[in-house]
Amino acid sequence: MKKAFKNIWIVFAVLVVLSATAVFASAAGNSMQEATPISLNTDYSGMITETNAVDFYSFTLPESGRINVRLTAHIYGSHYFIYDADGNEVWKKTHQYWNSVTEEYNLDENVDLTSGTYFFAVKQYSGTGNYNFKLSFTDAKESFAETLWGTNNSISDASAISTGKTYNGQIALNDSKDIYKFTLSKSGSVNVRLTAYIYAAHYIIYDANGSEVWKKTHQYWNDTTKEYDLNENVELTSGEYYFSVGQYNGTGNYNFKLSFTDAKESFKETLWGTNNSIADASPISLGMTYNGQIAINDAKDIYKFTLPEPGTLNVRLTAYIYAAHYIIYDANGSEIWKKTHQYWNDTTKEYDLDENVDLSAGTYYFSVGQYNGTGNYSFSIGRGNPFEDVSKDAYFYDPVLWAVENDVTSGTSKTTFAPDNPCTRGQVVTFLWRSAGQPKPKSAKNPFTDVSSGDYFYRAVLWAVENGITAGTSKTKFSPDSTCTRGQIVTFLYRANGSPKLSGSKNPFKDVKTSDYFYSAVLWAVGKDITKGTSASAFSPDSTCTRAQVVTFLYRDIVN
Repeated sequence: MKKAFKNIWIVFAVLVVLSATAVFASAAGNSMQEATPISLNTDYSGMITETNAVDFYSFTLPESGRINVRLTAHIYGSHYFIYDADGNEVWKKTHQYWNSVTEEYNLDENVDLTSGTYFFAVKQYSGTGNYNFKLSFTDAKESFAETLWGTNNSISDASAISTGKTYNGQIALNDSKDIYKFTLSKSGSVNVRLTAYIYAAHYIIYDANGSEVWKKTHQYWNDTTKEYDLNENVELTSGEYYFSVGQYNGTGNYNFKLSFTDAKESFKETLWGTNNSIADASPISLGMTYNGQIAINDAKDIYKFTLPEPGTLNVRLTAYIYAAHYIIYDANGSEIWKKTHQYWNDTTKEYDLDENVDLSAGTYYFSVGQYNGTGNYSFSIGRGNPFEDVSKDAYFYDPVLWAVENDVTSGTSKTTFAPDNPCTRGQVVTFLWRSAGQPKPKSAKNPFTDVSSGDYFYRAVLWAVENGITAGTSKTKFSPDSTCTRGQIVTFLYRANGSPKLSGSKNPFKDVKTSDYFYSAVLWAVGKDITKGTSASAFSPDSTCTRAQVVTFLYRDIVN
């Protein structure tokens, strides 16, 4: 008797527990207006009868995310729907029959939805019976909250993002596209890194006018990992752009980051380029080095230069472009020199050009044009190298040609530069003065007995002293023929740049002390990569500077 009584209590307790989560046919709403509110992650039960052919339940998603619909029905055939707040059908499983052996139907499916209110419906197709279900929710953790049918589906309402940050998004049944807006203040390379858990999708970049500039369409996930990974560089000019993730097949979450690397172009370019024709060519000077970029939306760059007298020009270029054309046009737009279909080295991913071109005096245009691929390049057009003692692989090759081309200095003869000869104080201030544009001294007062008006360094000395770049070795002596040391050279450069303040600079050199006149100048020069120490712990400030070293310091300061 006690055992029977105990079993009765167990059955009663089970019924109490079931009734706490059960929603029976008489209690479930038969329309959206009468829908029974339910909670996520909770078990519910219902019943389809001849007089109760449909049950509606309402639920709310606080954020966009994934609903797992898990249901067991003992009904011969049924329909299952999810509707949005406006009554639009967003998901359905219709004509679902039970297993004829077990007389049970099991559903376990994920449904990606934006935030909002929804209705889950169980509708009779054939037969009656009981069912139980649970709607479980997983937050998509989107970076931008989205409501019914999405909020950033067009360029006009794109979500603003920054480069260098990671963002999360979701393609849902009622949100098939997400568009993000980003701005590049300079031309450069955008690295698109993305991981998507979507069966197939489109990834597109549009410009400010809505034109496609890059796309990866019909991209399928890996069937094993159920993941799609993208890591691609996109060369773009400065401007406003839009990154789009669009549905092709399936729904799911994704995350991405757009990272930017400045191309450091010598001439800023906007959408679709600005120096694409002879009419808007960027002016350049002979002997100077320039940086450029061939982008997806900038297939050609044209530069204008003038040769005052006939001569041989040396065209030097390094390009990180798979294949390109390099052409020189005359003032009438006629080709007079070209290197077309030039491919990079497959191992180094670099193309190097070093060629001489004989030209008459006049105006010319140098063009870098896309053939296949995008990327950065640098080039210089200057006089050919006349010096037997300056080889192409010398560290001072470019600085020497730049210095000669820009009248900073000349060779010691027509065929020699004498790069290892020591530089004197008179030569150094003259190099500085010429590189500054040979400004006229404000005063003609000369306190130095060893500097006369007929000396080549006369104006340079007066200008240097006047601007605090250097002083005499005494009140009446400048000592123009004394050799210059490394400490003196960097000090001259530092003062010529206005003696900028240093911040956070560490001194690695044992032979450079805070009390030395060249202390700040050395740290500044090393920080700007104008020069380095002679070892990791020595700068050798008292060592003599050569002609090659001085023009190299100037070149790195002014050009680089």
